[in-house]
Amino acid sequence: MQTFGGKVYMELYSNNISGPIPNDLGNLTNLVSLDLYLNRFSGPIPESLGKLSKLCCLRLNDTSLTGLIPMPLSNITTLQMLDLSNNQLSGVVPDSGSFSLFTPISFNNNLDLCGPVTGHPCPGSPPFSPPPPFVPPSPISTPD
Repeated sequence: MQTFGGKVYMELYSNNISGPIPNDLGNLTNLVSLDLYLNRFSGPIPESLGKLSKLCCLRLNDTSLTGLIPMPLSNITTLQMLDLSNNQLSGVVPDSGSFSLFTPISFNNNLDLCGPVTGHPCPGSPPFSPPPPFVPPSPISTPD
């Protein structure tokens, strides 16, 4: 764990760590970056991570996580980078809050995830509507 200017960064990626992600990580309230990717975690993403109100970056990709994505994660308004790809997550991906900013690549290769953010409709839901076409803004004219 590293601290720069009061901001805490936890970088434990690619360390072959196994077992569940500890719930106590949700108590590290000054954490701005949590990088646990390329490990061998098991079990779900702890709901307690939703308490990390300063978190900007969460990378849990390639870790063998299972279960649902906790809804409290979508309430982290500071979250700008999310990578949950290459796990075994399932269920509906929240599409509210900060999760509305993310693209399917954040959830790639989780075959049982669905919802608008993933690009895969959930069983029994209507198909997605395509986004409206991009219309470039008109040029700003300046007085001569």
